[in-house]
Amino acid sequence: MTDAETAFLHHLEHATLRVAAHALRRASELSSEARRIIAQRPGLLREITLTPRIAADLPIAELWAEAIEHDSHHEQELIHLLRLTPELEPLFTSHQVARFGSDIEHLIDMASHPDPQTIRALFQHAALFPRDSHHGYSAPPWDETFTPAWGEPEFAVRPTTEQWRRLADHLLMNPALESVNPYPLLRWLFRLPEPPNPRVLLERPHLRLATAGHWCTPPALRSALFEEAMSTLDLVMLNRLLFSRRLLDHEQAAVLQVVPLETRARVLQYGAATLPLLERLADDPALTRDLIDPDGSGYVDYHVDDVRSSDRLESTLLIRFGLQISWAIS
Repeated sequence: MTDAETAFLHHLEHATLRVAAHALRRASELSSEARRIIAQRPGLLREITLTPRIAADLPIAELWAEAIEHDSHHEQELIHLLRLTPELEPLFTSHQVARFGSDIEHLIDMASHPDPQTIRALFQHAALFPRDSHHGYSAPPWDETFTPAWGEPEFAVRPTTEQWRRLADHLLMNPALESVNPYPLLRWLFRLPEPPNPRVLLERPHLRLATAGHWCTPPALRSALFEEAMSTLDLVMLNRLLFSRRLLDHEQAAVLQVVPLETRARVLQYGAATLPLLERLADDPALTRDLIDPDGSGYVDYHVDDVRSSDRLESTLLIRFGLQISWAIS
């Protein structure tokens, strides 16, 4: 490293923000060490981002990505920056704007972006697709009870119902959705004041399967998918419906009559049926311990919505297969 490079790095790390920013104006390129120093000085990164003559010649988006990777708290700084100065958005990647932006109309436009990574980033936007850290869902973002957590993106004016519908429409019509898990969208899609026509979901195989497996799917739509899958013996669809744990008792029983042995073993392994059906499955002479417990843990893991137990099921699993049930409340 030359004396000039050493002096430059010293200025970046120890000089005042104005002096360090001035030093960056003369830099032809940034070494990995220079990037590390900038990532650890959020004040400096903010200073150069807000100075057009400097920002124009620097990889601002990359520097912010490295700063966030160094310390996730820098996300809050970027959210604040984009909310107060939306004119800075061109300095950032579409992924960053989709995840941290606060301009609802721009975010609606981005829902048509052809890049699947941008749609994934949009699904991580806390004010568009809020998540509860424990349950994985929350009140829909248009609900009056919904309030963004501190440090997360928020809108100056609460978006209208019409804007939420346009966001949903843009996402549903976007071919990029075929390459993305649509579960964040489905989490609130059917709770819209006027949900979209189900035909939009049924015409695309990727969305059909996601709809079949999602817990928010309306019962009538799920039953329609079940009837069609049974009539054509669509085992992929039936498997997705079965493990959604939302089929009615008689529908679960019908599916278990047609799915292969390996699927029945997985149902018993994960408790993905009603207790009476699980009791009957445990008596199935074709099932073996290797099928039910392929990892050899000695347990089957049952994640349920409420406390439930079955002495018959527990004793059958223990006597026939040497397996115990690990109950967990979801």
